[in-house]
Amino acid sequence: PTAVMNTRTAPKRLIAISFLLMSVGLGKVWGGQNHAPVKLQSFPVLTRVSDIHALSEKEAQRGRPVRIKGIVTYYPGSSTFYVQDSTGGIFVQAQAQAQDLGLAAGDRVELEGVTAHGWFANQIEESQVKRLGHGPLPEPQRPRYEQLAFGRLDSQWVEISSVVRSTEIQKPSNELVLSLF
Repeated sequence: PTAVMNTRTAPKRLIAISFLLMSVGLGKVWGGQNHAPVKLQSFPVLTRVSDIHALSEKEAQRGRPVRIKGIVTYYPGSSTFYVQDSTGGIFVQAQAQAQDLGLAAGDRVELEGVTAHGWFANQIEESQVKRLGHGPLPEPQRPRYEQLAFGRLDSQWVEISSVVRSTEIQKPSNELVLSLF
């Protein structure tokens, strides 16, 4: 008889447990509807390259809005280039549909995009580019070897004096690579 009673009460327990679990689940759903909607955090627009570089990698990955005015220091003829404002230089990736932007070194531009973290530095991505005119390149920094060796001047406009030890043209990009001493 005990075995029979357990088999008869098992479905009742299963139904009770199922009802309890369902009630808890519905309570969470219904309870969630009484809360105020979650507000998306809005960030101030960053307007200086130094502000972008000051972000941690994690913060840069959050896609903070950017509006920068600066001078193009290097443009290889694609959707990527380098820009420098009065606070420093930075790598820029234009919007995906952009092919050749028709820029040149010395072009003054206004960029609107978002922050990201590249291989080893913060950068600007999904940038819309507006050409404002043309002007002189900024005054270059003249770094010591140690500053170059550790990559601290990534994307910065620099001038160095050295002896060229070898040259190579990389294929398929036809970029000139210099080995310096």
